[in-house]
Amino acid sequence: MYKVMLTGSAGSGKTALCVGLVGALRERGYKTGYVKPIANLAVLSDGGDPDVALMRAVIPDGPVEGVALTLGPHYLTRLRPDPSHVERARQQVERAAAACDVLFIESPTSPQAGAALGVDTFTLARSLGAQALMVDHVRDDLEFDVMVVRNQHMRCQGVPVVGNVFNNVPLANWEKSLSVYRPLLQSLGFPVVGVVPQRLEITAPTAAEVKEFLRAELLAGERGLHRPIEDIVIGAMSFESALRYFRRATGKAVVTGGDRSDLALAALETSTSVIVLTGGLFPNVEVLQQAEEKGVPVLLVPGDTYSTVEALGRLSRRLRPEETEGLRIARELVAKHVDVDALLEQLQRGTGPS
Repeated sequence: MYKVMLTGSAGSGKTALCVGLVGALRERGYKTGYVKPIANLAVLSDGGDPDVALMRAVIPDGPVEGVALTLGPHYLTRLRPDPSHVERARQQVERAAAACDVLFIESPTSPQAGAALGVDTFTLARSLGAQALMVDHVRDDLEFDVMVVRNQHMRCQGVPVVGNVFNNVPLANWEKSLSVYRPLLQSLGFPVVGVVPQRLEITAPTAAEVKEFLRAELLAGERGLHRPIEDIVIGAMSFESALRYFRRATGKAVVTGGDRSDLALAALETSTSVIVLTGGLFPNVEVLQQAEEKGVPVLLVPGDTYSTVEALGRLSRRLRPEETEGLRIARELVAKHVDVDALLEQLQRGTGPS
């Protein structure tokens, strides 16, 4: 049995990659399981962690364990270092591991989360006897440096790195990821088992997710809530300047004050997926009429434009159990762009079966 710690930064697509890997391994006759011992408090819903809910649907006949510990921006006000934190995670992992061939252990939002408690991904992987699969969406050379450091730190902890996946790679970075980043990381002694292109169908959040995330009021355009958000644009200029500016971005979310109906109308003249009006200010009725006609959701939030844009920067797409097309794409991407057999070979060369 192999324990695989799947880790990467927020928005790197760990869960979608896990969906694809589970599918590929099940096709090869492996029984798989999933554990997420630590979660970010901010992503929990009334139904628990959405990633755990998704994996229960993906692995209906295998072990799937929920969250034992939640972290957030102020978690140290309620938690202190305690050996029981690691022990609860260990018990979860051992229960699930006993019932499968390959167990995926997904890390929280960032690998360093929980370091003050000794439950960061690096320490936890060592404590659980796991091997590491590093996942990241490298957009520039400095982010590649971060990926290198994380690999090195995992190795310093004595955790075998069985593979790296450059995930959600945009077209602009595709060739560089293949010809520069991949060979350089491998020359440093860290295997690369996949370079996966970005697919907006499973990486771009939808207008519905923006509404849910911001707890916004929907004013118009309900039929367009499925629209994907490819970019975030701030509206704070004249109508003429806005029209030129907005035309440069497609599938965008336009964030502007509710009193700037002129900018909302300019956004509706271009490729816009959603308009977020800030300040709790109700717009001109013409905005709502045109948005309804064009099927562009208009959302109203009480916060200011700056804080709203900052919040949206933390939003990433989450696959849901009912999204059959998204799940199909996740499996297809792994089948085409991840060398699953090489990953299995690396697992066998690591700590070996337990």
